[in-house]
Amino acid sequence: MRFLSTLASLLLIGVTTTVAQDQCSTSVSSSDNTIVQFAWYLQVFIERFYSSVQIDQSFISSLPGGSPSSYSNLQGLQQQNRLGLSAVQQVGSKVPGFETPGCEFTFPRVSSGISYIQNAAKLEADVSGAFIGLAAYTQKPELAFLFARLASEHSAHAAWLGGYTGSNSTVFPGNSTSLVPAYTPDHVLKSGNRPGQLGQYIHACARAPSGPGGQAVVIGNLGATLVAPSASSSLVAATSSAKPSGPFASGKRPAIKSVHQFW
Repeated sequence: MRFLSTLASLLLIGVTTTVAQDQCSTSVSSSDNTIVQFAWYLQVFIERFYSSVQIDQSFISSLPGGSPSSYSNLQGLQQQNRLGLSAVQQVGSKVPGFETPGCEFTFPRVSSGISYIQNAAKLEADVSGAFIGLAAYTQKPELAFLFARLASEHSAHAAWLGGYTGSNSTVFPGNSTSLVPAYTPDHVLKSGNRPGQLGQYIHACARAPSGPGGQAVVIGNLGATLVAPSASSSLVAATSSAKPSGPFASGKRPAIKSVHQFW
């Protein structure tokens, strides 16, 4: 009987330890520092873009179909982006060693109300795709939920702003073979004219997180695949031929304005 009692105690200890380890493995930790910091850079970048331009009634009157509700919605977009930044900071406060260092961003040049809307729509679509891609880099439910929520938020912003762009492009072509665009952090940090590339604005501030288990994430038309880093280049080249559709898929980049610095 003493043997059975001892065995039961050992089994209970083992189960308790396993549960504790499982709980620990799904909680944010210091190993999540880079990925949360990358999310913070994305969110603070788009939030600073909005705050870099003063929106008033004369600004609204320059928009096609501008109205008091347009003013309220643009103010609301700024508020939603501030809330998104607060959400990332809230999660970051749980990550040991998490920091929000200073960085110098540049932003697209805004010459009129409509150029502001067009730039905002493009950046919102790019940031949405960046958060979708970032979700593939975490195994923590809390982070995956945050990235999914922010991706949906920015996608909704881009859709609303798209109504002001004056674009006649087909948003959902009947022959599409791809879901909405998603971008890996490495792609986001590149400078160029391809959709999703923000390196010319974020510069060298952010560092791309590593893929799960040291593997590379390759995003395809319908899903994503984990591969050995040595094999990722050829797969990226093979999947990059599929072009995203819609009014923000042209890859045209607006001119860049002066540096905006925050601390």
